Amino acid sequence: MNFEEEREKVIKLGLQLIKESQFAFLTTLDENGLPHTRSMFNLRGKSFFPTIQPTLEPYQDGFSIFFSTNQSSSKYQQVLKDPTACVLITRTEEFLGLSLNGKLKIVEDMEFKKGLWVEGSEQYYSLGVNDPDYIIMQFIPSSLEWWGSGIKSKFNL
Repeated sequence: MNFEEEREKVIKLGLQLIKESQFAFLTTLDENGLPHTRSMFNLRGKSFFPTIQPTLEPYQDGFSIFFSTNQSSSKYQQVLKDPTACVLITRTEEFLGLSLNGKLKIVEDMEFKKGLWVEGSEQYYSLGVNDPDYIIMQFIPSSLEWWGSGIKSKFNL
């Protein structure tokens, strides 16, 4: 398999893994420049968050991933200071993994935020979709690394 064929296959496998995963591990840099990793809901997980998929349709062919968080969270403060981040999605039982490096962006568009509102989120944002603590972050990757299905590959997006 040549590089272009491998790249196409990795892109297909990586996008499939994103669509099938409920969780992603998000790493940001803390106030000392040290990595801070936590598990987050992967809002692109189609079967886990079906009601918001129409809002995310324009992003289905790319590697952007969306997360909700609280404005009062440490990750929000970390992103304001330095938007550099890494996202890891794995299916460990199959030894599949996708690691993405890039930047996080705070989404200000209220209609988009409303489109990503998930029923039950009131437990995190007591004032509902208009809660000032409700934040959406878009992860925009610049490179990826894939391992699994007999392939180990790394390239810029």
